[in-house]
Amino acid sequence: ICNKYSQINQYQSLIGSNFSTRVEYKQVTRVPKDLISRLEPFKLIGQKYYYNATTEMNWFQAAQKCRKLGGNLINLASNQERQIISLNLDKTKKYWLDINNLGQTEYVSIATGSNAEYVKWFEEDVHDNNIEDEKCVALVNDYQDDGFVMKKMNCLEKCRYICQLTSPRTISVLVW
Repeated sequence: ICNKYSQINQYQSLIGSNFSTRVEYKQVTRVPKDLISRLEPFKLIGQKYYYNATTEMNWFQAAQKCRKLGGNLINLASNQERQIISLNLDKTKKYWLDINNLGQTEYVSIATGSNAEYVKWFEEDVHDNNIEDEKCVALVNDYQDDGFVMKKMNCLEKCRYICQLTSPRTISVLVW
């Protein structure tokens, strides 16, 4: 936008001083209805766009697939988001999240590079930090009141995965 504004100012100086320029832009966080089809295979669930894969692959393959689709493995930010997503999952399957502790002791999000914002551990995993080969995290159904919870797993295990679209935004620019 700044580059275009600079070009407009150059044109203004060529035309003369009787010309005035005004630039307005508006950032829209919702995708216009006529553009939603371009987001496929992502679907709006709650306030975000997700792709719930039906194929199974290891954590690394799933992370790469989500990136190819224009998103990341899902980064759950709240209990509410976990519950909304859980309503759309097959209760007999496991789903990769973007959380791992590869090369460190804390579980971090690959999307943000920061410690996981929200965790809801599988009861057996709460105090178990000595599992050498379980470095990645998946959503699994605990068949209790909690529904889907986070479980530490071997990154090479095959699971389904959920991709989260990087915040789609549209910008309208008007120059006059």
